[in-house]
Amino acid sequence: MQMAVDATGHLTLARHAQKQQVYYCPTCGQPLMLRRGQQKPAYFAHQRACTPRAGGETAEHQQGKQQIMAWATRQGWQPQAEVYLPMIQQRPDVLVTINSRQVALEFQCSALSLARLQERNRGYARLGIQPVWFLGQPYQRSLHRAKQAQFTQLYHGRPCLYYWQVTRGQLTWQTGQITPVATVAPRQISRDLVWLQGKSTSSAATRQLLGALYQAGHVGVNCPLVAHYQETNWPLVDESLLAWHLRQLLALEQVVLGTTWSWAGWWAFLAAQTTWLPLPCLTPSQVAQLHHQLLQAWTVELAQAGIVTQRAAGVQYCRRPAWFASYAAKVRAVRGWAGKEKESGK
Repeated sequence: MQMAVDATGHLTLARHAQKQQVYYCPTCGQPLMLRRGQQKPAYFAHQRACTPRAGGETAEHQQGKQQIMAWATRQGWQPQAEVYLPMIQQRPDVLVTINSRQVALEFQCSALSLARLQERNRGYARLGIQPVWFLGQPYQRSLHRAKQAQFTQLYHGRPCLYYWQVTRGQLTWQTGQITPVATVAPRQISRDLVWLQGKSTSSAATRQLLGALYQAGHVGVNCPLVAHYQETNWPLVDESLLAWHLRQLLALEQVVLGTTWSWAGWWAFLAAQTTWLPLPCLTPSQVAQLHHQLLQAWTVELAQAGIVTQRAAGVQYCRRPAWFASYAAKVRAVRGWAGKEKESGK
């Protein structure tokens, strides 16, 4: 074992340990023996078998923190492990200094609730410390939408998740995009059709949406093609993009044709039909940036569909969303579009 806890609660690397001090296992809490020889590097040894205690760190967490310490040292960031911050009663896994600013590098390997994450981030904000969250192996499988949003950070202005790969000892990341798309893929329409046919109807919000469509005289599968566009691959709204688009189109149908909004009024109109997912790892300005990017991309797609016109002063509602008379008519339209795309690619 290369890392132990000293009497003050700080993690210490074996090569930095002092022979006369007492060190404890961060997993089971037992006293450890410091072994240091001429041939082998220093290490800590148990006197008896290690039995993890409740709430103890996982082996991945211990190893990952050690790797992050070494990585941060190579960056010249003067890392410190498990520094206790008494004002907020928190211990960041690794505290570093980047361009004269303190940054807390948190390696998250266990479940963490939204409320607890918000609390920890607020604590760091009180001290002017920027938290950065690296996710461990339990988070490197498919994350549901809310959990992905919970740990969303920014990488060059794009939404991302940071991962620390213990097996490789390195940082990796997954980034998303928010941009208008020129076309809609037939396979996306097929996926949306499956959703509309019942796989997501267990939620009250979805049932309410389908009921609103019915009341408006619409069949969901016959919705305009613009509803299928995927301007982002990142979860920002608290429902699927298809559901969000359908709500926006239904709201537009209640507006008098020819209505003109200022840009501020238009953003407010779109936001009124939107329930955003919490993004607790971002600042308010960063959250506003991502929200605006999504609303802007959707506006471009509505303009490309001829539903609105963008002007210098704002947006004008110039054509109602056109629903298909039947799903067969929609399929024919999609096949015709696909054929034209294939010909243009020759």
